[in-house]
Parts: sequence; C-alpha cells; structure tokens
Amino acid sequence: MYLRKDHAELSLVALRQLIRDNPLGQMTTAVAVDGFPLLQSSHIPFLLEDDDETSETELGRLIAHMATANPQVKAMHAAGAAVAGVEPNSPGVFALEAEVLVTFTSDVQHYVTPQFYSETKPATAKSCPRGTTPPHMSVGVPHCMSAAGPSAEHARTKPSMNSWPTNSTPCHE
Repeated sequence: MYLRKDHAELSLVALRQLIRDNPLGQMTTAVAVDGFPLLQSSHIPFLLEDDDETSETELGRLIAHMATANPQVKAMHAAGAAVAGVEPNSPGVFALEAEVLVTFTSDVQHYVTPQFYSETKPATAKSCPRGTTPPHMSVGVPHCMSAAGPSAEHARTKPSMNSWPTNSTPCHE
C-alpha cells in the first residue's frame, strides 16, 4: 500500500495502540486454490499480544478466530494441506506459505468536500488534490469531484464508473 512519508506512522508503540483501540481488522489473502477466488477478505476481531508494550522493535503477534465455514478459511486450509502433502480435508493446523494483509482503520474518518479546494481554482471551483495535503487528510484520498459532477449524496448512494464525463473533472483539464 502506498503511504506518503509525511502521513506514515513509524512508531511501533503507536501502531500497536491503534490495533488495541480498533481491533476489528480486515484480513486479505491471495491464495491460489482451485474452487476458490484468488483474493478473499474478511473483517474479524484481532487480539494483539506483545512482550513489551514500550518496544520500538517488537511487532507483536495477531491472534484471531475465523469460522471454519468461511470460504477464506477453507482456501487457506486447502493451501496449507497441499504444502504439507496431505488431503485438503485433513484435520490439523497448517502453515500458510502465502503472505496475508491485515489492515486496521482508526475511527478518524472525513469526507472532504470539493469546496475545500476552491482556492486552488477559484474561477471554476473545480479542484484536484495535488502535492502536499493538509495533515487531517492522512486517511484516504478524496475522489476528484467538481461542481459539474454529481452531488456527494449521489456519488455515495449510486456509485458508477461513468458518473460524469472524464473531461469535466479537473484532473483531466
């Protein structure tokens, strides 16, 4: 995931605290197993174990439980069984060779209205965020919207790849 240096949190103490404060994570896997989608993702609560809360080097261990009926679990189990050389439905705990991605989101969320950027293009009020963004923009990147485009309510409730012509957005002027 691309994360600009000026928006990155590098303190492991702060990152571990973020996980403790917001334990609902999203685990995404890319496991190539016949009969299952390559990419799967599940929201699950995690516990974080660490030996030293003040350490700036210890990553800690994430602990979670997923239902065996979850197709993501079935795909991971089948992949692990294949590596172990046993039948896919064999009982046991298997190591998954593929990496997984677990993301945690803080409760800080913002919608940034296009009017926020009106100073960048005062004649048209169209804008496209470029360069340095304000500090409160560290979560997400606003979509490029203009006065000629759909309302924020429309964009949120009726997503579409063709909501407005590309030549009407400031990114393409």
